[in-house]
Amino acid sequence: MRRLPRTPFSAFLSLLLLPVLTAADKASIPPEPSGEAILARFVEVSGGESAIRQKTARLSKGRISLPAMGINGNLEILQATGGKTVQTFELGPGIAAAFGTDGSLAWMNIPGIGVQEMEGDQRRQFMEDVDLFRMIQLGKRFTKTEVKAPQKLGAVECDVVVGTTKEGKTETLCFERSTGLLLRWDREMLTQTGSWAPGETWWEDYRTVDGLKLPFKIRQPKPESGAFEIEISEIQHGVPTPAEKFKKPGA
Repeated sequence: MRRLPRTPFSAFLSLLLLPVLTAADKASIPPEPSGEAILARFVEVSGGESAIRQKTARLSKGRISLPAMGINGNLEILQATGGKTVQTFELGPGIAAAFGTDGSLAWMNIPGIGVQEMEGDQRRQFMEDVDLFRMIQLGKRFTKTEVKAPQKLGAVECDVVVGTTKEGKTETLCFERSTGLLLRWDREMLTQTGSWAPGETWWEDYRTVDGLKLPFKIRQPKPESGAFEIEISEIQHGVPTPAEKFKKPGA
């Protein structure tokens, strides 16, 4: 009779323990965070919802560049609770355009065109983008979220969340893994012609202002027709926000 080769007892022991060790190793690995957890972490590292909501008015000053229009000028953004905002930026020497909302009616005042009200998708996108508290409402923006494989943007490793909106559109948000801060947001955006196009917005140069982490550089390379770059030089909270500031001019 042919004899099987003898196997050392230690080898048998290792074979018996292998499944146990593998299961233990797996149990020791923390689960990947959910999309909701990543969004919640962003709010927390930005200062926390309570602290963010306590800042009921914000004035941001800086510069804006619009490559497609050949415009470089000063920018001023005043925001208040209730979805109110007014944005003013230079189109040229002594010439300025303004966009605003009183929380209900949205308007724009462009030299050579005059005052017009925003309607439909244009109004909806503007109202969403200018809301003082929009970043702490990201969790309510999506009906569901999904975490994708980590992605590197340059040398920065990011957690990637894909969210589905109430309209059924998908949006991709990249959060810097080491800080939890939002770095890039890809979504469809409305162009000046009224059509939808892939959009890409970056939030960079975060600084602490009154206990909140805020981006001092915002750039949107896509869609190219609406590309811009904003560099903030100053942010103030608790500034006056008289109601007439946000009303449609001439109303």
